[in-house]
Amino acid sequence: MPDSDTSTEAEIDNARPTPPPALATTGAERTLATEWRRLPRLDKVTFIFGALSFLLAVPLFIEWLTRSHEMPVILLLSQNALIVLTLVSFLAKAYARSIRYEEAWRRSERRYENVLQYILYLFHDLSHIKRDVMNHKVLQPRDLPAPKCVDALIAFCEGLVRGFSVMFQGHPVTFHAAIKVVVENDNVIVIARDRRMGTTDAHKVDNRQLHLITNNTALVELLSRKTTVFACDNLKERAARKEFKNTSPDWGSRYTATMVVPIRRNHVDAVNENIFELVGYIGVDCLVPEGLQHIFCDANGVGREDFQNFMLGYADAAFGIIKRGKIIGDTRTEAPHKEYVIDQDNFRFAWQLHQDFLERFH
Repeated sequence: MPDSDTSTEAEIDNARPTPPPALATTGAERTLATEWRRLPRLDKVTFIFGALSFLLAVPLFIEWLTRSHEMPVILLLSQNALIVLTLVSFLAKAYARSIRYEEAWRRSERRYENVLQYILYLFHDLSHIKRDVMNHKVLQPRDLPAPKCVDALIAFCEGLVRGFSVMFQGHPVTFHAAIKVVVENDNVIVIARDRRMGTTDAHKVDNRQLHLITNNTALVELLSRKTTVFACDNLKERAARKEFKNTSPDWGSRYTATMVVPIRRNHVDAVNENIFELVGYIGVDCLVPEGLQHIFCDANGVGREDFQNFMLGYADAAFGIIKRGKIIGDTRTEAPHKEYVIDQDNFRFAWQLHQDFLERFH
C-alpha cells in the first residue's frame, strides 16, 4: 500500500490481511432421515439391540400371562437372549456416550482454535490499520487529516463487532461498537461506530448529541485510576435500582448489556505518577437474547478479563490515532480529584473527527 496521504479507503482495505474462513454455521433442515444418518454407528447399534430386546420381551410377556406353569425351551432361550441383548444394548449405549463426550470435547477444542485464530487475525489487522494511518512519506503524525483517522476508527469498531460475533457464534445476538472522545466541559461526542449502526440503524441514535460524563454511569466509573472496565449484562435491572444512568435516548431498546473501556494513557505527570490522560471511551453493547445470561460478565457479575483485554488493545491503538502521536502539553484540564487530565489542545481535532463522521452517515 502507498505510504502517501492520498490512499483511498478501498486501497487500505485491499492491503489489509485476509480474514480466516468463517466458523461453521447452522446446518440444513432436520428430518428423521437426516437425524438417523447423523447418528454415530454405536448409537445405531444401541437402537437396533434395544428394538430387538423389546420384540423378544413382548412374546415372553404374553406367554407368561397365558401359560404360567411350564416354560418351553424356546422361551428359556428367548429369555436368555433377552438378557444378553439387554446387556449388550446397555454396554453399547455406555460406550457410545463416552464416544460422544470425546467428540464434543474435540469439537469444542476445534471451535476454540478457530476463535483464537480469528482473534489473532483481528490483532494483526489492528496493527496493520494503525501502521498505515500513522506512517507516511509526506505527513507527520500530528498532521494526519481527520478522514484518515476516522477510517481507521470505524475499522476498529468493525473489528470489535466481528470479534465478539465470532466468540458468540451460534447465538442470536447482534453487537454494536462506538468510540467517543472528550471535548469541552466534560462532554463526549461520537467519532466512530460500526457500519451497521452508522447506516442501517442510524435512525436509532443521535450522533450529534453531546453526552455529559457525569450523567453517564459507565463513563463516571472509568474516571478512577484503578478502574479500566465497566461491564454489565442486566442494565435495565440496574437502572430500575437507580444504579445506572445513560443520556442516550431510548437506550434500553438497543442494548441491555455493555462493556466500556477508557481510551487513556497512564503516568503522564512527572510529579504525580498516578495521573492519567483521558481521551475518550470505546463501548460494545447488545441486547441479551433468551437462553443467554452472561455476555460481558462472568457468573459473579464481574467483567470478563479476556474481553476487557481484547477491548483495551483497541483502546490503546485508538489513543495514538486520536492524539496523532502527540504528548499532552501544558494546556490541559485537570479533574478536581486530580486522577486524570484532558488535553485541551486536542479538542479542535476531536471536533474535526466528529464532523467527518457525521458527513459520512448523515
